[in-house]
Amino acid sequence: MSDEKIVVELVLEDGKYTPRMKGAGAAARAFEGSVRSLDARMTRSHGAFTRGVHVLRDWSIIIGQARNVVHQLYFVFGQLPTAIIKSNAEIERMTFLLKGMSTAATEAGKSLEAKQNVATLFDMAREAPFSISAMTDSFVKFRSVGLDPLDGSMNSLVDAVAAFGGTDETLKRASIAIQQMGGKGVISMEELRPAW
Repeated sequence: MSDEKIVVELVLEDGKYTPRMKGAGAAARAFEGSVRSLDARMTRSHGAFTRGVHVLRDWSIIIGQARNVVHQLYFVFGQLPTAIIKSNAEIERMTFLLKGMSTAATEAGKSLEAKQNVATLFDMAREAPFSISAMTDSFVKFRSVGLDPLDGSMNSLVDAVAAFGGTDETLKRASIAIQQMGGKGVISMEELRPAW
């Protein structure tokens, strides 16, 4: 605050009082200076706050984009190779399983038959709404009871389950029912009922 004083005088002239103020101009100038100083500080403060908000916004955008980049890098260098490795491992497991169920006499014959069966399963899986895992499971269940899945019996089962909108689980349960009936040598609705 300024130490300026405003003095009001009443001067009597010609029988009338006339008010006069002394020091009002200096006090008004001091007040104006204070207001300008406050306005300059507020303008600087507003500018600093606005710049801070812009910097914060820019950093949040950069961090968000960096997160997306890291996610994409993980997909390309982590998730995609992992999926490929898992798929290859599943194919290896399937080939080894089918090689063990082969009826060929030689090791080379067993390997060839297993590769042909894997190729057939992939062809069947392309045309059926079931996973290769479910198809392999059905193939193995047919083979384990002496049924040839390639003579059309497995195709018939796959088509029947797909016709009424069955899932992988439904196909597995139907294959188990066929396996149990094949093991007993008797076809019964009792075995099929839990599958459907």
